[in-house]
Amino acid sequence: MITIGEAIQRLQSIYSQGVQSNNTRLSKRQIYSNLLSGRNTLIEQISNKNQYINAWMYQTLHVVELEKVSMSSVSGIGKTNVLKSKKRIPVIISDMDYELYSSVTKVDGSVNYSATTYHGDKYKVGAKYSFAKGNYYIKDGFFYMTGAEYLKGVTMNAIFEDPLEVFQFNYDNCKDCECVAAEDIEFPIDRKLLKTMMEFAYQELVLFVQMNEDRKNNAQDDAKPSKMIHQ
Repeated sequence: MITIGEAIQRLQSIYSQGVQSNNTRLSKRQIYSNLLSGRNTLIEQISNKNQYINAWMYQTLHVVELEKVSMSSVSGIGKTNVLKSKKRIPVIISDMDYELYSSVTKVDGSVNYSATTYHGDKYKVGAKYSFAKGNYYIKDGFFYMTGAEYLKGVTMNAIFEDPLEVFQFNYDNCKDCECVAAEDIEFPIDRKLLKTMMEFAYQELVLFVQMNEDRKNNAQDDAKPSKMIHQ
């Protein structure tokens, strides 16, 4: 595993070697953004091909705290109590079909819950047995669960878009996190795929710089006084 800082340095080095002349100053934030884009593209391609995704790609939300809310269910059933996360969860990478979860369990790991969708879960409300097992879905950035009325929180393992968001989400339950710099946080990538990810990230970075330069050139051209041609 490499850190965020090491990944940024590596992409910066690749870019510096590949560009002979360039005056654009690249911030670490921009380089990190391109790293995320390259990683997300790679993971989506692997998942869409139904290929194995190494466990190094996954991260864990140790405690997703839940609270009870009342939501309208399908017509004729009335209202049902569901559980909702107290705060938004980090964005999970999706393939063509679903978010890339590994597991959602009780905090002690004793029960593994089933993924569903918002629309699919509405029809499980009246299904006594499937509903009782507990189902979860993501809607508008929040985590929802049905069929587990007294649950206070869950642990979620998934492939998230931004490891920094995962770190910040876990921050409240981390005693030692204040001493950790952002660049020292692990960047979740399988080392066997590191080279490919860097190639994707490099392409994204070059495209960003080219578009930035084009905008600058267009702005300069627009600022020049036009010449009248008299015939």
